[in-house]
Amino acid sequence: PSSGPSSTAATHSDFKRGLHVMPIRGTLFGLGGPHMENPSFVVLAQNKKGIDVTTVGNCLCGSIEVTCDSEPSEIIACHCTSCQAATGGVATYNIVMPETSCRVSKGTPKKFVENADSGESLERFFCGDCGSPIYSATPTFAGHLIIKAGLFLGLKNLKIVTNIFTKSAPEWAPRQKGIPESEGMPG
Repeated sequence: PSSGPSSTAATHSDFKRGLHVMPIRGTLFGLGGPHMENPSFVVLAQNKKGIDVTTVGNCLCGSIEVTCDSEPSEIIACHCTSCQAATGGVATYNIVMPETSCRVSKGTPKKFVENADSGESLERFFCGDCGSPIYSATPTFAGHLIIKAGLFLGLKNLKIVTNIFTKSAPEWAPRQKGIPESEGMPG
């Protein structure tokens, strides 16, 4: 993934170039915070084929920004012990996107490499300033980035489509009924 300057990150100058920027502001339990200074947003750009949608998300402090060339819609919730430890929560909520359609468009995340519960090597990228998880990469999903859904506050069409590694999910952790589950890595 590229971490150089972004040509798709929305700024005030985008208005001058004819791009339409729609801020998407989100809060956690109605509370504001530093993330509100850098909300996720969607850029609509007119081209020869019509309208392109670019989705931009960011970490808690705004130092790292991720740009996707389409609006994500599906989340895979991973309940493995590694994801629980990496987030301090019951699961990671992941958007799996092709490397060619998503990139780090601002900042340079730090990397931590481990062996995941699947037995595969897993690279975890996070903000070195605020600690927010940004994305992961593994041979299990070669050619794809496993982007953390929490970067995209306010997107309304995200839905959990499967829960994986549910065998290691805490008993007290809620999971939505009717969503497919796998005790380990499916397949």
